[in-house]
Amino acid sequence: MKKTFITITDNAHTYLEKCLTEETGDDIGIRIFVTEAGTPNAECCMAYCPIGNQEATDKTIKLKGFNLYIDKHSQPYLKGAIIDFLFVDTIGQLTFKTPHLRENDSIEEFAEQYRLGHFKR
Repeated sequence: MKKTFITITDNAHTYLEKCLTEETGDDIGIRIFVTEAGTPNAECCMAYCPIGNQEATDKTIKLKGFNLYIDKHSQPYLKGAIIDFLFVDTIGQLTFKTPHLRENDSIEEFAEQYRLGHFKR
């Protein structure tokens, strides 16, 4: 498990690395950003990011197999986030738990789980 200000579980890392390798090859990373941060409509977003297309102000987290780019303006809202990949029955789900996504949220009450994708086992 890679712990920085965002924690990426081993399951999530393996899933993301596999997706990137199968779909795009070695010249791509993943960019994470928040839309409507600090509001009730806030959402976490994840997108493929070809190397060189990240913003100069993005925080780069080097992981085995790929880089993770975190939008500068989203960083305060992503502090303490956990990215995980869970299986429910035979369907896999990439999830975010983001305790600071919305204004005045507490970890216990409003941990956000945001569905990003499916993967059949």
